[in-house]
Amino acid sequence: MITSIIPAICYESTQPIHAEKAFRLGGDVYLATVMEHHEGLEASRRYYSDLARKYHVPVLMCNGIGPSGSFVSAGGSGVWDETGTLKGALPEGEEGLLIYDLESKDVTFG
Repeated sequence: MITSIIPAICYESTQPIHAEKAFRLGGDVYLATVMEHHEGLEASRRYYSDLARKYHVPVLMCNGIGPSGSFVSAGGSGVWDETGTLKGALPEGEEGLLIYDLESKDVTFG
């Protein structure tokens, strides 16, 4: 299986034109690295679920954790399958590793 990963860095991952162009080029997985605070985490999770469902591809959101200057990221990274179903997420405030198997669609935590 050859997989084409679409990287998206924070702000660009929230811009619909970025995803549209990327998927038009044939991306298989959307990987967004973000810095989201506690108050915005649920909205981000809904957004990435909708993106997965719209383009029928897995979406992985890697959220920072802890302070960066005066901003505090909440953690809570997650992965959604191509139907927009949350397959797994780390708890807010905890570091960890999510491993998503593209074939079995299983998530393991490390």
